[in-house]
Amino acid sequence: MDPENRKVWLDGKEVYLTSKEFDILRLLLKHKGNVLSVVQIYENVWHEEFLHSENVVMMHIANLRNKLKKSGSPDGVIKTVWGRGYSI
Repeated sequence: MDPENRKVWLDGKEVYLTSKEFDILRLLLKHKGNVLSVVQIYENVWHEEFLHSENVVMMHIANLRNKLKKSGSPDGVIKTVWGRGYSI
């Protein structure tokens, strides 16, 4: 991951992410091993108060997982911790 240029590579190939997908991945990597709630992800990425926007976060996580998987990442890199949130 190159935060300055907002680029991500996997196995030498660039993974093209949207701005929000990049921010979510960077946040999860920054807190690797910890579970982040949907509220924490939303408020850190969107920089606004969380108001019942679970689907927005879930949609971006799903898209991010698909892009990582298509680029060769194993399933389960982004883990869902039911009732708590997401982790890497």
